[in-house]
Amino acid sequence: MKNSRELLNKALITIFAISLFYCSDKKEDNSIVAKAGNSVLTKNALDSSLSDYKNNRKFRDEFIKEWIEKEVLYQVAVEEGLTEEAEFKSIIEQNKKELAVALFKAKALKDFSFSPSQTELEEYFAKYKNDFILNDDAFRFNLIVFNSEEKAIKFRNLLIDSEWDRIASAYKSDPGVVNLLNLGFRYAHEINSEQIIFSLKVMEQNEVSVVIKSEPDYFTVVQLIEKYNRNTLPKLENIREQVEQRFLITKRMEFLRNFISEILEDNNSKIIWQTE
Repeated sequence: MKNSRELLNKALITIFAISLFYCSDKKEDNSIVAKAGNSVLTKNALDSSLSDYKNNRKFRDEFIKEWIEKEVLYQVAVEEGLTEEAEFKSIIEQNKKELAVALFKAKALKDFSFSPSQTELEEYFAKYKNDFILNDDAFRFNLIVFNSEEKAIKFRNLLIDSEWDRIASAYKSDPGVVNLLNLGFRYAHEINSEQIIFSLKVMEQNEVSVVIKSEPDYFTVVQLIEKYNRNTLPKLENIREQVEQRFLITKRMEFLRNFISEILEDNNSKIIWQTE
């Protein structure tokens, strides 16, 4: 019972994510990249699911493999009548309200718009500065990953005598690029390569690494922008993006709480609350 409930909850989360995706105003690319029975996976849906890793062949192949597996198993489950069983219908019924409320909140948040001023960010940072003390070494850096050592070497050689933005922009659409990160901020424990961590620790500001080889046949070039030691408080300008993201989350939650309060007030006549 527990396993089937967890599986269904995951399915509902997927449905929710897809619903939000199709409600967006993004131009859709409905070219089919995979098919299982009557179900299709479009390029746009695939790219949306993979986000920053949409150009990573390994992640794409793994995602498509799992998608096909889930679709086939679901179709077999339907054929065997599982979706008509009382347990399945009970779980669906229990999750209807949660899914409807989640979609309702997501729809409300589409009306949220906020761009903090420099003063607001400074005040927020000053108020919650202890929350931004680093619990691990951290780095701000540029990174590009190729599936060709030759291209990685060429990129590095060009970068030595130029600027990252100028060179990287020319490689955005290059099919040999597996991943591209501009001014990324990561804690050391978030970086899954000991070689990259070591390079970032020993490099000086704006220094470019040698080509770093990783499995399966990926070649990385990284440029250090700034390094931060554990238990220190970076300057606001160095982690502005992280502070702004957290501030926006706070404002979004505040907007949502006010929205819900208004809904509850409008429907107050329908509410009966008996306390002991």
